Amino acid sequence: MSLKPILFDPESKIAFFHVRHLNLIVLGTACHDINAFMVFAFLHKFVDVLKSYLKEVVEESVRDNFVIIYELLDEMMDNGYPQHTDHELLKEYIKSDYHQLTDKEKKAINIPENVNNVVTWRKPNIVHKKNEVYMDVIEKLNMTVTSGGQVIKSEVIGRLCMRTYLSGMPEVKLGLNDKN
Repeated sequence: MSLKPILFDPESKIAFFHVRHLNLIVLGTACHDINAFMVFAFLHKFVDVLKSYLKEVVEESVRDNFVIIYELLDEMMDNGYPQHTDHELLKEYIKSDYHQLTDKEKKAINIPENVNNVVTWRKPNIVHKKNEVYMDVIEKLNMTVTSGGQVIKSEVIGRLCMRTYLSGMPEVKLGLNDKN
């Protein structure tokens, strides 16, 4: 029998969210109205981060690396809200091996450069020969029309597909209007 992904206990007013990974169940709880998609996105991202650290996420590896998992959760969550979920950024904070800093290292502590950037997924100092942006506007029109030609219902579904070759970290402004 399969469990529902969200269980609610009306007596305690606690919601239980869970995702399965192999033979493990990763559980999140909430005691008030919360964005369910955010909880599930975080749980899946947490499993991905565990995969990057532990390579194989099974019961034994979770048990053996409890301290690192606790540190990961401490960095990834703040007051119940997801903060840093990028495994590359987390690897700059949390090292697998314990290392005690010397006095010289304590003076030379730097904030990881990914923390200063707005986005963590784009490496700094990217250079292209030409600064180019290619954009396709794809629209789909759905209509219901009577035999007399009167429109009963209509909708336009659109999406923008972009391929960019921009150097550095440019600011791109895109404006759309709704003129008929």
